[in-house]
Amino acid sequence: MNAQERLEKCKQFANADDIDWLIDQVQKKQELEVRCEIRDETVKYSGGKLNELEQQIRRYEEALQFYADPKIYNEGYLPPAVLTDGGRIAEKALHKPLSNK
Repeated sequence: MNAQERLEKCKQFANADDIDWLIDQVQKKQELEVRCEIRDETVKYSGGKLNELEQQIRRYEEALQFYADPKIYNEGYLPPAVLTDGGRIAEKALHKPLSNK
């Protein structure tokens, strides 16, 4: 049975309201499929961005822990680590290389 024959057979058993309802359902399904595709792309992008932000937070936490550690500010014979660090810990956390002076 080809498509035309099948359509004719359907017309025998359905009225115009049923056909309109079916057409409406197909259109709604197509709209929902498009919305789902958009949602999937948004979720994919958001997941990648979330991972990137979590890594950035970890770098910031490591840098803050370094500078918050009271042991690096010893006032003994050696200069405190915070002075000899030259900002490398902060640079690493910010992911931006310092210019060589």
